[in-house]
Amino acid sequence: MSIKSKNNGLFASLVALFAGASPTGSVAQETSARAAEDRANVLEEVIVSGTKRDGLLQDTGAAVSVFTETTLENQRITRPADFIAMTPNAVIREGSHANQTYVTIRGDAQTRNTEAPVAVVIDGVLRTGRTQLQQELYDVQQIEVFKGPQGFLYGRNAIAGAIVINTKKPDDEWSGKFNVGYGYANLMYSSFGAGGAIVKNKLFIQIGASYRDHEGYYMNITREEKIDPEQENSGRIRILYDPIDSSFSADLRLQVSKFTGGSTMFVPLTAIAGLQRTPENANLNINDVKHSPFVRNADSYSISEQENLSLKMDYNAGFGTLTSVTSYDNVEDIWATDNFPYFASQGTTQFNAHFHEAVSQEIRFTSPSENRFRYIFGAYYLDINDTPNVHASINEDPGGFIPPAINIRPSNGIPNDLTDAETTGLISDDVYTEAWALFAHIDYDLSETLQLTLGGRYDEEKKRTIDRSPDKLSRSDTFGLERSDTYSSFQPKVGLTYQHSDALTLYTSYARGFQAGGFNVAQAAILTEGTAKDEFGESTADNFEVGFKVATVENKLRLAGALFHNTKKNAQQFIFVPTGSTLNAVIEIDEVRIVGGELEASYQPTSNLTIDAAIGYLDAKVKEFEKFPGLVGNEAPFAPNLTGSFALTHFSNAGVITPNGEIISSLRYEYMGTQYPSANNINDWQRDPVHLLNAKITLQIDSGWSLSLWGKNLLGTIYPDEVVPIFPEANRRLVAVTRSDPRIWGIELGYRF
Repeated sequence: MSIKSKNNGLFASLVALFAGASPTGSVAQETSARAAEDRANVLEEVIVSGTKRDGLLQDTGAAVSVFTETTLENQRITRPADFIAMTPNAVIREGSHANQTYVTIRGDAQTRNTEAPVAVVIDGVLRTGRTQLQQELYDVQQIEVFKGPQGFLYGRNAIAGAIVINTKKPDDEWSGKFNVGYGYANLMYSSFGAGGAIVKNKLFIQIGASYRDHEGYYMNITREEKIDPEQENSGRIRILYDPIDSSFSADLRLQVSKFTGGSTMFVPLTAIAGLQRTPENANLNINDVKHSPFVRNADSYSISEQENLSLKMDYNAGFGTLTSVTSYDNVEDIWATDNFPYFASQGTTQFNAHFHEAVSQEIRFTSPSENRFRYIFGAYYLDINDTPNVHASINEDPGGFIPPAINIRPSNGIPNDLTDAETTGLISDDVYTEAWALFAHIDYDLSETLQLTLGGRYDEEKKRTIDRSPDKLSRSDTFGLERSDTYSSFQPKVGLTYQHSDALTLYTSYARGFQAGGFNVAQAAILTEGTAKDEFGESTADNFEVGFKVATVENKLRLAGALFHNTKKNAQQFIFVPTGSTLNAVIEIDEVRIVGGELEASYQPTSNLTIDAAIGYLDAKVKEFEKFPGLVGNEAPFAPNLTGSFALTHFSNAGVITPNGEIISSLRYEYMGTQYPSANNINDWQRDPVHLLNAKITLQIDSGWSLSLWGKNLLGTIYPDEVVPIFPEANRRLVAVTRSDPRIWGIELGYRF
């Protein structure tokens, strides 16, 4: 993709920042020298915690991308999509309404109606909801992305990896920061984080909050209003009891958030003449999505509220540490929109709701880290109620707003008011999940340079669903039908890590991942004429990997690379079949083979310049597909063949602006290769390569104040973010597409104390 001439001036100006351009003169030179002395002339040392035992990144025998607080701030990483884009072989699709994302790591993709294939861990606590990754990243200390199956550590749904987020940990000294900003589309945002000691050397507190609001980027020409407004409010309080002279500590954490915004921002592209409301709708090439207008007549909306309360307690008995982690999650997702095919019409609308309530408990014992023989063993229990789980309530189109046509919070768990004339169809299930696991992890130093790792976890997950769809609304005799099944797997890990020196680490490993199956709605087989089954099975992934980590003696350069071969059985794929009531269902690709490699580098040639680069390659192919044998050999869904990023951070003196300040300039390029939205590799469905450019310039003043100017997607690239084929058996006749965000910018004022 070539950079258009209108962008050449902007690009040249940004590059000039990294060519050493800075004010001249004796004062400027002295200021620059002082800043260089304050900043180390080597890469910062990185400690990772995602293995449930703190250790140096260089010594960790696993593929992990780490984003420290320095990187998060300088590269303006504020949303999960930002750090995912800098992780090789990882991509994220931001869905069609607020708080909805789908993650793919190493070709293992999350699709609609399925759990995320990665564990999300915040401050050592495993989250249980499928939408709990998408959040504003404020007051964060470090993010670690582990690639490859992590089931031996985190169990269910860590089949592709784990994302470990550590927020700021308070200590004796009070400190904090806040920022406020304004940007494109009337974006207004702010965040705050502060913490310190309530009682010195004993009791600490950390408080954080975030606010973000914008009016939307794209116009609905029918209603003459923005179709994608968004607002997010989030708050967090953390109380840490950690006496310096005690063997007991406790970490209590509460986080709440609320998202509101538009819903299902789909643009339909179709070859079906009767559905073509504008000439642009007839263009089946998904890469031309920016030319098709939004024309819906209903006021779509989405609301997502989340609460998480957790308590982590540690008792150090000398010969090891006993840890208890208790967590409660409450997630409410509601969204409503025009129904298929998303045109202005007096047809039908849809109302959806997903309520998730979960309680989990983990107990583990960890031996001291200095022992030659080190171990972790423990148990885990989880109870989830997804009630009610309304896949779709189909209502008559009022031509203005979408009322909640059913009572989704009845006292007896069964929707009422079902005789309301506005409700023409309903698909709803109550889903109950109970899971438990036993696990053990052993590290043994065979010699001073060779370490053996053995791990294993047995997970068992029982799911039970009860159909709540009355016959006259669901179009099938399934009301009250109860189904249940149990899914289980042993997830082993075997690894060898060879540490030749502090500068070279080699490792090889085998690991298995597991993701439970589940139930489509009870009408799935009937409504899809057998394309989707009423139940889809569990998934497993067997991953073989070799890797290396290199650091130069002076620690100016770090390299990490890996090669892997992964065989995934029963890969879950979403299909959308709007027959009768709008139906979302999951089918299985019997086997997907994924072969790939990745390379990451961090280089600090001087104290004023840091370079980070990453590249990932994938060859993900369908090897077996009993339902559609003609698709064998095609590329797997949402698995781009190539991903990469290149980031520069440059420090220069602020000269006459502020003698004791600095100018911090960052530039980040991101690349995503071609990919398909399904195993049906239709040419018009192939997304073209995506090139993105982001930048930030900050004036940092010694007194703690800062002023920043930033821009995202500076090339103005509009690409299809989420693509949903409809009637997949019809081959290229209809597809629903969401647009990516356009070029956006902002200005920000910050203060650190």
